[in-house]
Amino acid sequence: MVISVSIWSRRNNNNNNNNNTFQALMLFYRRGFPGTNPEQIISFGTAPLHLDTRNTINGWTLNANQISGFGITVSGNPTPACNQAGMAQYTLQIPSSDLFNGVPGGVPVGIPVTIPLDLFNLQTRLNDNPQF
Repeated sequence: MVISVSIWSRRNNNNNNNNNTFQALMLFYRRGFPGTNPEQIISFGTAPLHLDTRNTINGWTLNANQISGFGITVSGNPTPACNQAGMAQYTLQIPSSDLFNGVPGGVPVGIPVTIPLDLFNLQTRLNDNPQF
């Protein structure tokens, strides 16, 4: 299992002033998933994905349910922005069996089937850092 996060520099508006928005993308790869493309992609920045980024992703063979998040339209409906904790479309559910794969004894007793990773928490940390 690999979780990759791409973060782009903050965007400037037409007046070259920093408008404090950025695009961020989480790509989730799992062992045993066919192909070389990620199993799941979530756009969780404060700006929608740039056209070049969207075109790259659109060139991959993905099902509609594999990509979600800010700037992504699903069944004709735009996804709401990642603006609070606990939004399901911005929470990656990491399978415990993948996380503990190869560990003697497997998944420890008491660990849930999935471990949530709320991307709003990462977005908040990024917002607190003006230097990227």
